[in-house]
Amino acid sequence: MSQSIDLSPYMTAIDSGNVSFHLSAWLGGWTNQNDSAEVSVDFLNYAYQSVGHRTTLGPVLAADRDFTTSLIFRQTSGTILINTRYMTVIITLTWYAGGDNDGYIDNISVELGRS
Repeated sequence: MSQSIDLSPYMTAIDSGNVSFHLSAWLGGWTNQNDSAEVSVDFLNYAYQSVGHRTTLGPVLAADRDFTTSLIFRQTSGTILINTRYMTVIITLTWYAGGDNDGYIDNISVELGRS
């Protein structure tokens, strides 16, 4: 699942190198299963070509959760690179075992600000 966001209204600030991002989410899964979730952000230029590298949070595996059903907060920050015009937020749920995919994700947030 993904959502694209048009950043072109902020291109002057982005191209001056003064815009940062903060990505956060709660990630988890069910008991001893490694079913997991990830959230990634791709930064794209006007032609929808990648600018820089993908930023990813997760996965949070069973050992990270002490083999309990839970969500763990993860976050990262960085600078939005010059020529970025779009941002795509991508959620990936990965099934490893059991009858259902029990990768969990909640409260995804992407915030932009001045560096």
